[in-house]
Amino acid sequence: PFLAPVTLTGVISSQATGESVAVSAQECGKTTFTQLGTATTTSGGNWTFTVKPGLNTVYRARWRAADSPNATVQVSPRVRLTRLRSRFTVRVSASHGFIGKLVLFQRYRAGVRRWATVKRVKLGAVRPPVAGTIVTSASFRSSVRRGWRVRALLPQAQAGACYLSGASNTLRIR
Repeated sequence: PFLAPVTLTGVISSQATGESVAVSAQECGKTTFTQLGTATTTSGGNWTFTVKPGLNTVYRARWRAADSPNATVQVSPRVRLTRLRSRFTVRVSASHGFIGKLVLFQRYRAGVRRWATVKRVKLGAVRPPVAGTIVTSASFRSSVRRGWRVRALLPQAQAGACYLSGASNTLRIR
């Protein structure tokens, strides 16, 4: 998920303690790697480095002149669904906005064990970015029955190349 901590780990070939390992990242849409920082090896040459990617990112580590294989971390936007009486609000949090993108409002059909789309909702409102996070939202009405489980889904086609699809929390209608 968006900005969830991910721990990168590795072992250097010499297995020495106290060595510096440089960690670099290439975010989706960028053409070069940027150094994020360094990790220091512990016993056995092990190192760890925690990152919080905001979009799909490729990471690599360098020790002396040796580069590690690339490690890709894929990210889904954070999708949140809330309800107040018959009005629903969906909020999508990510590094960039999703104005004009469609979110699918779905209900779970237990008989066939799948999600069925009830309504397509266009995202429109954007809150000013806070710490690099842009929240795009939409409010809508929908007829729902007691007992339904509903969610919002930002499908891959709407999420774009730099994100995975994202599903919201599930609400049970009471």
